[in-house]
Amino acid sequence: MTRSPIAFGVFLFGLVSTIVFASDPEPTTDFVLPRGVDSAILDGNYFTSTILRNDTMGSGPYSTTTQVSVENFPALQGLGISMSLARYSPGAVVRPQIHPRATELLYVLEGTLDVGFIDSTNKLFRQTLQTGDLWLVPQGMVHFLSNLNDTSEARAVAAFTRSNPGYIDVAASIFGSNERISKQVLSKSFKVYESVIQTLFEAQEQEPISSSVRASP
Repeated sequence: MTRSPIAFGVFLFGLVSTIVFASDPEPTTDFVLPRGVDSAILDGNYFTSTILRNDTMGSGPYSTTTQVSVENFPALQGLGISMSLARYSPGAVVRPQIHPRATELLYVLEGTLDVGFIDSTNKLFRQTLQTGDLWLVPQGMVHFLSNLNDTSEARAVAAFTRSNPGYIDVAASIFGSNERISKQVLSKSFKVYESVIQTLFEAQEQEPISSSVRASP
């Protein structure tokens, strides 16, 4: 059976339209200007950030992350990109987390990292990364990292597909929200006694999320 050129054209147009509409809106300017600012007075300083210039490693059981997003680098507005620099002290971990608005591409600068994410079917994808390796985390997936070396630090840089990828710490969201989810709901959800949930509430209060992230992602 022959296919009509018109029908095929309609099919192709529909396919391309679906792809376009699923992506970010098409930019209509070279970049987004700050409100009330004339582009004529902008110079290279607007497109430069020194946030990472003197970045230093933190200490403790978690990672130390400096996020560069539209919140602290306004030139990123509307360009669909951001990044972060993470330093992991020996044995440090990144608690299970989610970036609800962006896919993450991680590049290991130094050290060895154990990484993984869980997809919507609850399948765990796990890998051990060496210096120079890349790791991809699809948007919205729960993921984690840890520094496998107990004596040496590790470093990594991550790129995101949004200027503000968002950040949700799973444990902090469930057990450290400003108004607590009822212990009855959580005990039934996790199939544990309410006393266990109370212990997790108290543990979250003792070690808030701000201790592991210097600049909010």
